[in-house]
Amino acid sequence: MHNMAERLAWSSTLQGRYFNFLGYFFSLYCTWKIFISTINIVFDRVGKKDPVTRGMEIAVHWVGIDMDVTFWSQHISFFLVGCIVLTSIRGLLLTLTKFFYAISSSKSSNIIVLVLAQIMVEMQRPIATSREPYFQFQEIMKRQHLSKSRA
Repeated sequence: MHNMAERLAWSSTLQGRYFNFLGYFFSLYCTWKIFISTINIVFDRVGKKDPVTRGMEIAVHWVGIDMDVTFWSQHISFFLVGCIVLTSIRGLLLTLTKFFYAISSSKSSNIIVLVLAQIMVEMQRPIATSREPYFQFQEIMKRQHLSKSRA
């Protein structure tokens, strides 16, 4: 009960409202990406613009700034997906911690701590040291799209 009162008080602060907004934003973003990905798979089509690219095009046109929308939208999309992955990993680790705490005994606590430490270390290793695999993936997808359009 006391914990709920603390959470309610925190949610009325500026930081609480900011995190609440981010939660709604990422929920809508993920829902849109899942929906569009499903449509693209079912109808065998290649998506051309994601919400970030479309939003940036509208903002650039509205404000009148001259910038490379495709370049920046790819980087912003990559950053947003990274944020989603990091928060998912954090949620997974918190859930695992609660699970291990519930089943732990004095004999198993050391092994559980070692397993959690290993998971955390593995999650913090960089997946790729450069962006080259990302660009290779883009080239493969372009070739597949061109071969489908020629057939």
